[in-house]
Amino acid sequence: MMQDSDGGSVRLEDGRLLIDGGPEVLLCSSLFYFRLPPEQWRERLRLVRASGYRAVDVYFPWNFHELRPGTFDFTGARDIARFLDLAAEEDLLVMARPGPYICSEVDGGGLPAWLGLDPELRVRQNEPRFLSQALAWYREVLPLIAERQHGNGGSVVLVQVENELDFFDCEDRTGYVEVLADAARAAGITVPIIACAGQGDLAGATGNARGVVPAANFYPDDASPDVEAEVLAYQQELAAQGIPLLITETNRLHLTLRRGLLSGARLLAPYLQSSGWNFDLNPSAGNWGNPGNFMTHSYDFGGYVAADGATRPEYAEGQRLAAVIGALGVRLAGAAPVLAAPLELVPDFATSSVRPVLALDGGGFLAGLPNLSGTDGMLQLKTDAGATATALVPAGHCPLLLAGLPLAGWGVPAVLELATAELTASAAAPGVLNLTFAPAPGAVLVLSTDRDTTVLSGTAGHSGSFLIVDVAAGPGEVAFDDGTRLAWSTSAAPTTGAVASPGAGVALSTGRTLAARPFTGIPATRHAAAPPLEEVGVYAGRARYRAAVPAGCRRLLIHGAADIVDFSHHSTPAGGSVPLGTRIPYGAGMDVDLPAAGGEVVADVEIWGHANFDDVRLPALALGSLRGVGTVLAVIAATDVSGLWRVHGPDQWAAPGGAVRRFGGWSSTRLGAGIEYRKTIPAPRQGEAWLHFAGLAAPVQVRVDGGPSVAVPAENPYLPLPAGADSWDVAVSLTHDPSAPSVAVTLLSGTPLRDWDVQALPQQHLDALALAAGTAAVESAAEPLPVVVRPGQPVWLVPDTAALQPGHGYFLAAAGSGLMASVWLDGQRLGRFFPGGQESGSDLELRGGDPGVIWFPAPMIKPDARLTLLLECRGTAAGTLDSLLCRPAAS
Repeated sequence: MMQDSDGGSVRLEDGRLLIDGGPEVLLCSSLFYFRLPPEQWRERLRLVRASGYRAVDVYFPWNFHELRPGTFDFTGARDIARFLDLAAEEDLLVMARPGPYICSEVDGGGLPAWLGLDPELRVRQNEPRFLSQALAWYREVLPLIAERQHGNGGSVVLVQVENELDFFDCEDRTGYVEVLADAARAAGITVPIIACAGQGDLAGATGNARGVVPAANFYPDDASPDVEAEVLAYQQELAAQGIPLLITETNRLHLTLRRGLLSGARLLAPYLQSSGWNFDLNPSAGNWGNPGNFMTHSYDFGGYVAADGATRPEYAEGQRLAAVIGALGVRLAGAAPVLAAPLELVPDFATSSVRPVLALDGGGFLAGLPNLSGTDGMLQLKTDAGATATALVPAGHCPLLLAGLPLAGWGVPAVLELATAELTASAAAPGVLNLTFAPAPGAVLVLSTDRDTTVLSGTAGHSGSFLIVDVAAGPGEVAFDDGTRLAWSTSAAPTTGAVASPGAGVALSTGRTLAARPFTGIPATRHAAAPPLEEVGVYAGRARYRAAVPAGCRRLLIHGAADIVDFSHHSTPAGGSVPLGTRIPYGAGMDVDLPAAGGEVVADVEIWGHANFDDVRLPALALGSLRGVGTVLAVIAATDVSGLWRVHGPDQWAAPGGAVRRFGGWSSTRLGAGIEYRKTIPAPRQGEAWLHFAGLAAPVQVRVDGGPSVAVPAENPYLPLPAGADSWDVAVSLTHDPSAPSVAVTLLSGTPLRDWDVQALPQQHLDALALAAGTAAVESAAEPLPVVVRPGQPVWLVPDTAALQPGHGYFLAAAGSGLMASVWLDGQRLGRFFPGGQESGSDLELRGGDPGVIWFPAPMIKPDARLTLLLECRGTAAGTLDSLLCRPAAS
């Protein structure tokens, strides 16, 4: 694998990260401009820099900037040039990650929603339709990044193309990645170009493309004893090629970051160390549930800075780790992990299965063992030179301790044989070396020297051939007979950043309500088949679908519907509607029983967010999948075809086709062996047909009429059958498991609903309606909460906000049940949440941050700020908003 890591002022060579010719170890925090108000960009950058981190990693979501095909926006909250300039001004280096795919649990993984409208376009493939779109994005964004590279007046030191491609079934990885890398170079990118592996397949991430350096993302169990072993496997593979280990994403605990450092990482970039909020750009639909989920608008995984800018305990841990890295400087940046050193570590606590130490450039070692037990423990250290010491290792910590460090390079004729406290600062001046250590109970230094010494201050004394310094007793100084001096002290406690103001919060107990009729006045367009939302120009937002149900039909089969679908039935055009409930099917097939035959069905469909990953178990979790009501079949007949299947399969002893059994009914001792069931199924006389495998516990492979195998997963056990046949020869292959539940196979037949009337409501139009509702509500009288919302009758609520202090941030929390609330502040959408939290979401699975709050950033709280909520019932029973409370936020 040939690598070209020549980045001019930034180079990756000899296993080191070099910036302006000097080796570096970088702590790097995610910081996403698109998840923060632009008024807070500088403040958050400063907060990262004050933590001791020296870099930020920044995703650039394609769909946040190309708002519609061919229309790009890099102004205001989308002004990435300003954000990068601010990062440089705040002395932060940047790892730029422009995709085209970024994941980041954001809408579509950053891919524009309209890409899925082209049936021949295949995302993330080396094919012309996708590349023409992706390269158009690159031509817009990469020059802005190139102008701000390190060595060119800016601070961008790495540029990542693609993201975790080893998770995706890309047919031509080399060709695809090389096209992206060539486009980056053509745009003027001269710093190293990298590509990160999400599950350890470095070649799968880079395609071994020319000049693209592999990097790795690690998300281990923080308590695993095997973290070092896993990281070392990749460090050693890359070191053999002269490439440093760049950990482009990992967990946020500094315990884990220290273990990565000891294993030789040169870049440590904990993902989402600095949190944010999904405002204008939707969060995604993902596969962190069972299997589907919605990501919350709160994008906070517990990093050292919360979404509102409050700092957490890990912030101080970051400052301490950064201090250790800074104190050792090039000695650490040029170090290499080794498994054999003249040092013995003897813990009395559970720790790592593999125990690397860092051989420092210029001599000496940096060692540490994580305490993976639940109680504090002790670590004995012994060197081959005979020095011994014992260090306290608190539970969940991994102190980084020095051994055998020559101090001659700092002008002092001594060797620091052992230290049981972390070195956090070093300052050499003519004739004196000042070393600062982190406070640690019982901390000592063990020094060796061939010079005579005089203790000038502090507590120190000889023990055999070693000088023992009691660092815990306080600062001190020792003089050597050549006139040089060594001084020691302990550092002050790390500082903290912003914290939320104390207080019980502000109750919003009254408000004005208006009936919400968001589709009133929106013209309907007629479509023979129900179009996806994207086809009618809705990339974020919602639409209403309406179609007639054939006379006599009381059952619908719906396939491909996503994301949030509210069904209702009208028995006559003039009759009232009967709510059929809210469904979150992620595109899976589902039956809907109607309360009466015929009439018409209405579906209000809202996009939560497009898939950010690629998961074939549910149609809407596939990358590039579209949203809408899907295919709706008026079911005419349902026929049980579970019986009379013939047993085949070379892994079973039955004579091929000789045994006739109910589907899944073959008895065998060959557990886990393959088996195939075959049956000829007569076609219905009219309409379309689907097979439903009810009760599947695992995927099966189905072939129809000898065609290719199609996987039918348990999460979506429906399969359409080819039209125009008199019968179908169906073969189903599965793994024999007598403990699996029985499966009922049903043939569903019917006709698709046609002539759909569709009212499209893009998000920007809904935002305008929210602003208008806030203005109109002023004319009505305020009423006390609670507010009751019935199915199909959404309500605008404009709470009284006079008690909120301008320039102060808040978190809005609510008590209630059965509702989803969309929230705007002066027309700016802030997100959607569920009063009462996730439990009120019924069948919703929400992941990420807190699903029960909305953040009001301080810059948005102005005098006479107008808060507007759209309250919608999610279910067939009325929902209630009981109360609203604005809790103080840090900003």
